[in-house]
Amino acid sequence: MWTDNSKESQSNNTSTILIVEDELATLTILEDTLSGDNITILPVCTEAGANRHLRRDIALFIIDLNLPDGSGLNLIKHIRKIPHHVNTPIIVTTSSDRSEDITASFMAGATDYLIKPLNTTVLFHKTKLLLNYQKHWDLLQLEAFTDPMTMLFNRRSITEKAEQAWLQSQLSGVPFCTVTVGISKLEQYNEKNGFSAGDKLIAEFANIVRQQLTNTEGFGGRLHGDNLVVVLPEYNLAETERFAQNLSQVLVSYVDSLKNSRDIGIAPKIGISEHLADSLPTPADIFCVPHNRLN
Repeated sequence: MWTDNSKESQSNNTSTILIVEDELATLTILEDTLSGDNITILPVCTEAGANRHLRRDIALFIIDLNLPDGSGLNLIKHIRKIPHHVNTPIIVTTSSDRSEDITASFMAGATDYLIKPLNTTVLFHKTKLLLNYQKHWDLLQLEAFTDPMTMLFNRRSITEKAEQAWLQSQLSGVPFCTVTVGISKLEQYNEKNGFSAGDKLIAEFANIVRQQLTNTEGFGGRLHGDNLVVVLPEYNLAETERFAQNLSQVLVSYVDSLKNSRDIGIAPKIGISEHLADSLPTPADIFCVPHNRLN
């Protein structure tokens, strides 16, 4: 999931590079050339090993085309299907200078192509350039697509994510689900504690939503006010109910820790709904359909 909920390397100002290389000599060159104070290197030697890290916040991929358990091209194509890695730079390293391999790599989604034996000076400067590009791109993404109060997707972005889930459902015939999250008695809470306290409450609810979305393929967003939503592609109703129950428990625990929350009656409002693309007139209706209240 990308809700800006998996940006662990940005939080401590480091960049993570995933190197997929089965030749020890080349791997040693890559690590020696790229290691630094603000760089974390994740070395793996197989496609399967790389797949285990793809949920992480990777700033740059360096991928050998020939892997012992698969194809570097297939790995690149798979990476490009992951929403938060659509624009992550990918450098291909290979001993092949064949036009067919170069073309296939860029068609699959590679950003650059380096031929072995590697020129370490070129490797270093290209890596530095691509990491700087990625940082600037992430900042633009943050400003354009993120709600500043909650750090979830803004209304436009979460609606686009819902439309993508709708299109995916049309193609696969598999339903997807949405979860709505609100705060009961928020107006009374604002009257007693001030609007800044209410904004802080909304932000903390959003933070909990973001934490619960970790290790899922879901997306969290804010439509307006305290109206938060979650899009869960290819989740069935039972899976969504489990997600919503876990979310509710954490939110209730947080609310109970607040001073005067019980006197006011503050509580999370959670609803769930299952969608089939054929059952919706348009993608824009996703958040308009009634959601069954969980609590």
